[in-house]
Amino acid sequence: MSRGITQAVIDELSSGSFNMAALVHIDFATPVYLTDYHHNLPYGGDTYGVSGHLLDIGNVSESHELDVGEIDITFSGKDQSYIALLLSENYVGRDVNITNVVVSDAGAVIGHCGEYKGTVSGFAIQGDNVLLTVTSHWADFERVTGRRSNDNSQQSHYPGDTSASRCSQIVKDIKWGRS
Repeated sequence: MSRGITQAVIDELSSGSFNMAALVHIDFATPVYLTDYHHNLPYGGDTYGVSGHLLDIGNVSESHELDVGEIDITFSGKDQSYIALLLSENYVGRDVNITNVVVSDAGAVIGHCGEYKGTVSGFAIQGDNVLLTVTSHWADFERVTGRRSNDNSQQSHYPGDTSASRCSQIVKDIKWGRS
């Protein structure tokens, strides 16, 4: 399965001499764009900045089972900006994209050959490093979203509104989309 790999990427990978880079996008209030390449890389309308603080990106594993995969992204904690960012923001649930790209010898991105999408589920400080834990989208598979048609849900959104206080007494089955 090609997974959308372009012919230009296939040709570069087949050449035997190619450059790879990881592009990390974390969707904080002010988005963070980092790369592990040795210079900045423009990709998809954004510029991914070179950072010596991006130390490691965990391995992504695939399986045939429905699994909540998770990886760790390791940052250097010597620069306190990442710690300050995580402590000052609501980081849980923020989107994270990790894209592996093939880079030409001239430093231009030829195309991508792998992508991981997930959300931030936590972080830990280990020695001089910050580990950001990212889980796959399956982590929220059973989460119930939306609103309920009961008084408690209505009160949480509109305190003092009693319009939903008698919803539980209505027994009539409403047929939507039928006459």
